[in-house]
Amino acid sequence: MKDEEKIALAIAAAGIAGVGIYALSKSAKAKPQQAAPQMYATLTVTVKGQGTVEIEDNGTQVGIADSATGPVSVNIPVGDTVTLIATPAAGWEFAGFST
Repeated sequence: MKDEEKIALAIAAAGIAGVGIYALSKSAKAKPQQAAPQMYATLTVTVKGQGTVEIEDNGTQVGIADSATGPVSVNIPVGDTVTLIATPAAGWEFAGFST
């Protein structure tokens, strides 16, 4: 196994792979490696009935779907926590989410 492979494996084993990893070449000069591109998933929310659904990504509002404007789609980074907050209009009740 080459020295640069041993270093990369040691860093990965420490649970910090992809964060400031440097591979050492035979001349012992550090070369930064590029981070992997961020992966996204598309979430589409449609309101059936009257009311709104707020979409939060890690606590930040990224969209609001309501019965008047139709479906809303947002791109969420894979691994993020998504929160949906349903608010029924007056006279309506929240019945649940479905897929």
